[in-house]
Amino acid sequence: MGIADWGFDEEPEPEAQRGPSKQFIFMVAAAVFALIIGIIALFTLLIGTGAHLAEPKQTASSETETTEPTQPTDSEPAQTPSTAEEELAAALNTASTLWEHTSCNDPVGDAAIINAVVDAALAGNAWNIDVQNQIFDALSDLDAACSTATDKSYVSALHQELVSGSDARYELYPVIAGATWVVPAKPASSSAVVPADAFTTPVENIRCMFGNDRATCTIAAYNWDVDSQCSGKPMTFVVDEYGNVTSGCTTAPVTGGTVYHHGTELADSGFACSLDQSSFTCWNEIFGGGFELSRQNSRIF
Repeated sequence: MGIADWGFDEEPEPEAQRGPSKQFIFMVAAAVFALIIGIIALFTLLIGTGAHLAEPKQTASSETETTEPTQPTDSEPAQTPSTAEEELAAALNTASTLWEHTSCNDPVGDAAIINAVVDAALAGNAWNIDVQNQIFDALSDLDAACSTATDKSYVSALHQELVSGSDARYELYPVIAGATWVVPAKPASSSAVVPADAFTTPVENIRCMFGNDRATCTIAAYNWDVDSQCSGKPMTFVVDEYGNVTSGCTTAPVTGGTVYHHGTELADSGFACSLDQSSFTCWNEIFGGGFELSRQNSRIF
């Protein structure tokens, strides 16, 4: 007899295993997507925070500070510097009125006033013919105020200071060259001869010559006293461009020369000599200084 026959119920067969449902798959995909989004968001947050922390803090020293310009107060008014034009005008005014105030005894101080005009003109880029003419006129006024017909000692010293003094301005030289601003103290006559070289008289005891800045004469025989070191030696006299005279026996003597008759006057380069019967007289035409030589005497004036 079979089991069925004994009355037991038969165990039902299990149903075949089913695959995952669509709903379940969707839920899993959604969870994965959400996880990815969260990871990306977290990563972005971390990157941003790191960049923020890496930035240096701005300090007060790195900030741009704006400083307000200092304004002059009522007690300290703004100063306006003199312009070059004003400085030149002031210097010219001082020079042009110098003749009214000069002592005619301070060539160095007066030369400094003239030189100040040169400096102001050069500083203002205004060294021109107008300024030069005003300087020339100022010097001419000084000559008129300080000179006499026989005394040009002040203007001679002033001219020397302007030409060769320690503070001389070479830019000024063309203006004062030849001392044309000075009225000549003793100009040569219109009939004066211009010699080609040294000159003498038929006696040939005195020989002279003109140079660019001097007239020189040598006398061979004379009857007046000299220093013991020069006794019996030729004596040479020189008058320079300022009318100053020097003499001695160590200067190279004048030799040779063209013979001129007595009564002849010769002149060149601002110097003149008169060959008289008894003496030679030579001088600086502008300042008047010079000397007279003869066998019997010598004189410096």
